[in-house]
Amino acid sequence: MEELQQAAFAIISIVGEAKVSYVKALSLAKSGSYEEAKEEIEKGNKTLAQAHHEHFGMIQREAEGHALEYSLLFTHAEDQLLTAEVFRDMAVEFLEVYKELNQLKGEK
Repeated sequence: MEELQQAAFAIISIVGEAKVSYVKALSLAKSGSYEEAKEEIEKGNKTLAQAHHEHFGMIQREAEGHALEYSLLFTHAEDQLLTAEVFRDMAVEFLEVYKELNQLKGEK
Protein backbone atom coordinates (compact mmCIF):
# COMPACT_ATOMS: atom_id res chain seq x y z
CA MET A 1 0.00 0.00 0.00
CA GLU A 2 2.89 2.37 0.74
CA GLU A 3 4.16 2.09 -2.84
CA LEU A 4 0.70 2.99 -4.15
CA GLN A 5 0.51 6.01 -1.83
CA GLN A 6 3.94 7.20 -2.93
CA ALA A 7 2.91 6.89 -6.57
CA ALA A 8 -0.32 8.77 -5.85
CA PHE A 9 1.51 11.65 -4.17
CA ALA A 10 4.02 11.77 -7.03
CA ILE A 11 1.25 11.90 -9.63
CA ILE A 12 -0.65 14.62 -7.74
CA SER A 13 2.48 16.73 -7.40
CA ILE A 14 3.56 16.29 -11.01
CA VAL A 15 0.15 17.04 -12.54
CA GLY A 16 -0.06 20.16 -10.38
CA GLU A 17 3.08 21.41 -12.09
CA ALA A 18 1.66 20.55 -15.50
CA LYS A 19 -1.57 22.41 -14.77
CA VAL A 20 0.41 25.50 -13.76
CA SER A 21 2.14 25.38 -17.15
CA TYR A 22 -1.16 25.09 -19.00
CA VAL A 23 -2.74 27.98 -17.09
CA LYS A 24 0.34 30.09 -17.78
CA ALA A 25 0.03 29.17 -21.46
CA LEU A 26 -3.56 30.44 -21.47
CA SER A 27 -2.46 33.76 -20.01
CA LEU A 28 0.36 34.08 -22.52
CA ALA A 29 -1.94 33.26 -25.43
CA LYS A 30 -4.47 35.81 -24.26
CA SER A 31 -1.79 38.50 -24.26
CA GLY A 32 -0.66 37.51 -27.77
CA SER A 33 2.55 35.72 -26.79
CA TYR A 34 1.77 32.66 -28.90
CA GLU A 35 5.26 31.18 -29.17
CA GLU A 36 5.79 31.47 -25.44
CA ALA A 37 2.38 29.89 -24.90
CA LYS A 38 3.35 26.96 -27.14
CA GLU A 39 6.58 26.55 -25.18
CA GLU A 40 4.64 26.51 -21.92
CA ILE A 41 2.26 23.88 -23.32
CA GLU A 42 5.26 21.76 -24.33
CA LYS A 43 6.73 22.19 -20.85
CA GLY A 44 3.42 21.01 -19.40
CA ASN A 45 3.35 18.06 -21.79
CA LYS A 46 6.80 16.92 -20.68
CA THR A 47 5.75 17.19 -17.06
CA LEU A 48 2.49 15.36 -17.71
CA ALA A 49 4.42 12.55 -19.39
CA GLN A 50 6.21 11.98 -16.07
CA ALA A 51 2.86 11.56 -14.34
CA HIS A 52 1.76 9.07 -16.99
CA HIS A 53 4.99 7.16 -16.39
CA GLU A 54 4.21 6.93 -12.66
CA HIS A 55 0.65 5.84 -13.39
CA PHE A 56 1.71 3.25 -15.93
CA GLY A 57 4.16 1.83 -13.41
CA MET A 58 1.29 0.96 -11.11
CA ILE A 59 -0.70 -0.55 -13.99
CA GLN A 60 2.31 -2.69 -14.87
CA ARG A 61 2.66 -3.86 -11.25
CA GLU A 62 -0.94 -5.02 -11.23
CA ALA A 63 -0.60 -6.66 -14.65
CA GLU A 64 2.39 -8.57 -13.31
CA GLY A 65 0.16 -10.09 -10.65
CA HIS A 66 0.83 -7.76 -7.73
CA ALA A 67 -2.66 -7.04 -6.46
CA LEU A 68 -3.16 -3.41 -5.53
CA GLU A 69 -5.68 -2.50 -2.88
CA TYR A 70 -8.29 0.12 -3.60
CA SER A 71 -7.01 3.54 -2.64
CA LEU A 72 -9.07 6.70 -2.54
CA LEU A 73 -5.81 8.64 -2.69
CA PHE A 74 -4.78 6.88 -5.90
CA THR A 75 -8.25 7.45 -7.34
CA HIS A 76 -7.80 11.14 -6.57
CA ALA A 77 -4.41 11.06 -8.32
CA GLU A 78 -6.00 9.52 -11.41
CA ASP A 79 -8.69 12.19 -11.33
CA GLN A 80 -6.02 14.89 -11.17
CA LEU A 81 -4.21 13.25 -14.08
CA LEU A 82 -7.34 13.34 -16.21
CA THR A 83 -8.04 16.93 -15.18
CA ALA A 84 -4.55 17.94 -16.27
CA GLU A 85 -5.23 16.37 -19.66
CA VAL A 86 -8.37 18.49 -19.97
CA PHE A 87 -6.35 21.59 -19.03
CA ARG A 88 -3.88 20.68 -21.78
CA ASP A 89 -6.60 20.22 -24.38
CA MET A 90 -8.24 23.51 -23.43
CA ALA A 91 -4.91 25.38 -23.51
CA VAL A 92 -4.21 24.08 -27.03
CA GLU A 93 -7.68 25.06 -28.23
CA PHE A 94 -7.66 28.47 -26.56
CA LEU A 95 -4.26 29.25 -28.06
CA GLU A 96 -5.84 28.95 -31.50
CA VAL A 97 -8.95 30.88 -30.43
CA TYR A 98 -6.87 33.77 -29.08
CA LYS A 99 -4.78 33.85 -32.27
CA GLU A 100 -7.89 34.11 -34.41
CA LEU A 101 -9.60 36.58 -32.10
CA ASN A 102 -6.58 38.88 -32.04
CA GLN A 103 -6.27 38.66 -35.82
CA LEU A 104 -9.91 39.66 -36.19
CA LYS A 105 -9.35 42.55 -33.79
CA GLY A 106 -6.32 43.63 -35.80
CA GLU A 107 -3.89 42.95 -32.97
CA LYS A 108 -0.77 40.75 -32.80
